[in-house]
Amino acid sequence: MTAQKLVLIGGGHAHIEVLRRIAVSAWPSVDVTLISAGAYSYYSGMITGFVAGEYAPEECAIDLNGLSQRAGARFVDAVATRIDATNRIIELDHGSSLPYDVASVDIGASVSAMEGSGVREHALPTRPISSFVSGARSLLREMASSGQAGRPFRLAVVGAGAGGVELAFAFRSRLPHRERDSVVLVDAGKAPLAGHGTRVSRRVRRLCTRSAIELQLGRRVLSVHSDGLHFSDGSREPADAVVWVAGAGAPPLFRVSGLATDPIGFLRVRDTLQALEHDDLFAVGDAAHLEGHPDTPKAGVYAVRQAPVLATNLLARLQGGRLRSYRPQRDFLMILNLGAGRALATKWGWTLEGRGVRWVKDVIDRRFVERYQPAAR
Repeated sequence: MTAQKLVLIGGGHAHIEVLRRIAVSAWPSVDVTLISAGAYSYYSGMITGFVAGEYAPEECAIDLNGLSQRAGARFVDAVATRIDATNRIIELDHGSSLPYDVASVDIGASVSAMEGSGVREHALPTRPISSFVSGARSLLREMASSGQAGRPFRLAVVGAGAGGVELAFAFRSRLPHRERDSVVLVDAGKAPLAGHGTRVSRRVRRLCTRSAIELQLGRRVLSVHSDGLHFSDGSREPADAVVWVAGAGAPPLFRVSGLATDPIGFLRVRDTLQALEHDDLFAVGDAAHLEGHPDTPKAGVYAVRQAPVLATNLLARLQGGRLRSYRPQRDFLMILNLGAGRALATKWGWTLEGRGVRWVKDVIDRRFVERYQPAAR
């Protein structure tokens, strides 16, 4: 019997769990391939800790090649540039292609507002994470050099969602001179963490004041320049560096492939996580738009929760079994790293902040990464 070909495109949070499950209970007669640019996947939940100086980059990394070997899968270091879903072929950036019987996409999102705004040239975007880690290292060295020379440093973080809030606090903790250095958190909205309720927004405002983080809300960035930000009202904000965390943009893969996408460009999928028009193609995480739940946020926790459903459905599709439906949770426990050994937890509009919360987050995050290390079972 010829083995069926399962191809996983991207080393995101859901796919690493699929590989772990295959490693624990081998899937018979299935030839598995993982395609990913780079042999390491960084766990997003720990990246702010890396910026704050709490983790080395390798502590946040998952060895995709090693995990693939544990699962008996082949690892291909490449970028998928086009999916021919009719003929079930994946084209790669180095000119080769891979056929598949069933494929799944977990490549995350890009950063929105990149083209024509100076963001690509003058800002540090947070996606892809591997590029951000490299860029953050350079930025931290620049900040340290400025401090050693006694020069003031002003950092602008654009985007006051969860990622932007965390990074503002993380970078602030690396700029300890409150009178000399400054961090400004900018957003077009009227409140930080606006989607989490007024109680949470008020708490974040107070914490920003306590940590000397300047909030500039209701300000829409028109463009980024070498000297800082230019706003739509004609005003400017000087900055030595800009970190861009403003929203999720769609990867070009789906539109290039002629697949059904939402207006932004994310792949439209059913509750079974299958592409709208192709039963043998799945997508999860930030790359997917859930047709039945269009308001689902772009957050890593949803990819983690999708993983068991994805694993079940991939095997079911390969073996002709029954597929499950994914239902996103209404809310989730969010813990934001505030740097300096503190964190803020929020759920259902309630908040709790302190060192104990940071300890809990550290335990959760380390256990997550340890699940996918070579010695794990």
